[in-house]
Amino acid sequence: MRDPVRDVAGRARPSHLAPRLTLRALAAEGRGAFDSGLGDLLLPHTALHRPGASPSSLLPLLPLGLAALAYRTLGWAPALQTDYLPHALVTGFETRGPRVGGFGRDRRPDAVAALAAALEAHRERFRVADRAETRTPRSTSTSSPWPATPAAGAGTSGSESPYLPQRLLEAAEPF
Repeated sequence: MRDPVRDVAGRARPSHLAPRLTLRALAAEGRGAFDSGLGDLLLPHTALHRPGASPSSLLPLLPLGLAALAYRTLGWAPALQTDYLPHALVTGFETRGPRVGGFGRDRRPDAVAALAAALEAHRERFRVADRAETRTPRSTSTSSPWPATPAAGAGTSGSESPYLPQRLLEAAEPF
């Protein structure tokens, strides 16, 4: 007979029964029994983690498979937070979904923060003299309401804007 495995409560349980009892708890949707059984299955792996351990002992396939099955069928995240049950493998590399739902509803906090950061970066990148918060003239040779740049030639206001065509800027008159 195999060596008994101690469960979370310290009771001796034959190691060959732990997977069956855990699967039975999952099928019966018994969350407490499932979590206890998953802990029982992971206990032997904590003793195997040493420098000479084989690679197959470092990734507990049976507990990982049961945890993934519980998550994908019943939505149960593992109660045990351990590196033996990587979140990505349990959830199947699940993404967090859209940042904002339909019609702007169901916003995640990071969506509003990511949008605010993008808006600030956009404003900083495209900040120009005619849209800046402070208007400081670069040259006082013109009476244009827009900040002036060095004159590009006779008869021009000397203003530049990536938003307006140069012909409109030249036709502008001061207030």
